[in-house]
Amino acid sequence: RVIAEDGAGGALQVRLEDEALLWEGSEQQEWAFAGSSTCSACSGLAACGPPVQRRFEEFSRGMLRFDHVVGVQWTDDAASADELGGGGGDGGALEVLAWRTTRSNPNTYALWSLRLQSARREVLARWKRAIEAGVARVQPQRPRRLLVVVNPVGGKKQAVAIFRTFVAPLMESGGVEMEVLYTQHAGHARDTIAGADARTIAEWDGIVVVGGDGMLNEVVEGLAANATEPLHKPRGSRIRIGVVPAGSTDTVCYSLHGCRDATTAVLHIIAGDRLPVDVTVVESQQRVKQVLSFCAFGFYGNIISISEKFRWMGPSRYDVAGALALFKHDQYRLRIAIQTASGSGSGTRSSSTTTTTTT
Repeated sequence: RVIAEDGAGGALQVRLEDEALLWEGSEQQEWAFAGSSTCSACSGLAACGPPVQRRFEEFSRGMLRFDHVVGVQWTDDAASADELGGGGGDGGALEVLAWRTTRSNPNTYALWSLRLQSARREVLARWKRAIEAGVARVQPQRPRRLLVVVNPVGGKKQAVAIFRTFVAPLMESGGVEMEVLYTQHAGHARDTIAGADARTIAEWDGIVVVGGDGMLNEVVEGLAANATEPLHKPRGSRIRIGVVPAGSTDTVCYSLHGCRDATTAVLHIIAGDRLPVDVTVVESQQRVKQVLSFCAFGFYGNIISISEKFRWMGPSRYDVAGALALFKHDQYRLRIAIQTASGSGSGTRSSSTTTTTTT
């Protein structure tokens, strides 16, 4: 038999089913959860104390679905399952790392682990293979290799720490290989992706951005400029893009996940979750720009332009830029062309154009 241990020393007997692990105990247990990155004091980048412990009644009789499993690892110095040999008489232990929603915010995920023990290592080896096969069966869309773009100077300049603290350990637990690109200058990610050949892009199951909205837009622009990976490819054949919040506002990440939690974002990426997002194309005489969140003209556009000079200030640069733009009291002239469409479902369309000038 296989015994599961909780964080408080309790033990439960576990059954292995096709899509879940099931257990049942005689009394409630105190389960230890790994701390999530929702600490308001340090944003999860420092050790704020021991793991959070919460009492969940359902864990005296419950289940762990395979689609909530991050990965399975040996907890000692044991060799891999292929090196265990035929006897397998010595005992061993496995750690199943999983996630669940938090009670404070259903959009935020928290990590927890289940320790499996058995007197026979060969039994645990079979369980490890069965759990990994079950995860692959219920979530075949999980990525295996990703390009991770890290912007060291974006937002509060915490992208590198966020990558090392959250992204790298969870990707390793989930069995995801990474090719990491630390951007050195503006346009670095765009130029790298735009210049990648078809074979290189085919090796990536997706591109992950550890940064803010600006770096995410840069990656989209790189894909748009790459002749081998056009954005107009049929749905399902396009390369996926993930984002881990490390910027000033992270509006796209919040729109996708409902939170700015790094752990939650990484878990969505590991699970292979998908959500279609529209890309707006803005054309001017100077350039063509792809936009994921918003595009501004006039006062707000002036704020964004001025704020680039104060990027070293972090998010507070927007306050300074706003004050400067207000005191400048610039006037903005804009000519808007509006095309209206009318007609029935017959497929015929008629249009008219109206031009206005504003200051």
